[in-house]
Amino acid sequence: MTPDALDAKARTLLGYLQTLTQRLSRLSPDCSAMECTLSAQEAKALEFLGRHGPLRMKDLAGRLRLAVSSTTALVDRMETKGFVERRRSDRDRRVIHVALTSAGKEEFTQATEAYLSFCRGMLMTLDEADQARLLDLFRKMSGVD
Repeated sequence: MTPDALDAKARTLLGYLQTLTQRLSRLSPDCSAMECTLSAQEAKALEFLGRHGPLRMKDLAGRLRLAVSSTTALVDRMETKGFVERRRSDRDRRVIHVALTSAGKEEFTQATEAYLSFCRGMLMTLDEADQARLLDLFRKMSGVD
């Protein structure tokens, strides 16, 4: 494939991805009042903690690609909103773990369901063979074996 042909396909793919991103961003009207108050970084933190469980403050900062001081401010805001709590390690009191509260877990569950609903809607536009092919292509692109 020539570089120009690949570039044309990449531009087409980018257009599709931008359209999907816009549709995903429209999920916000379906969110609860609390979720709508989350910043983008807070939503990312909620997702990481919901998927991986409690994380050390340092590890959360790394996953968010933020300085620990910025993560501290982020966790402060989320704690004020009632979504997370800090826990000191029993082994090393200097280590602080951040965990979702029950309200944070509920918010994560609601956000996940909104995304699943979006994905169901996308898959419903395809027949079963195309659904299988789409999932296989996304598996290949994501590097999951």
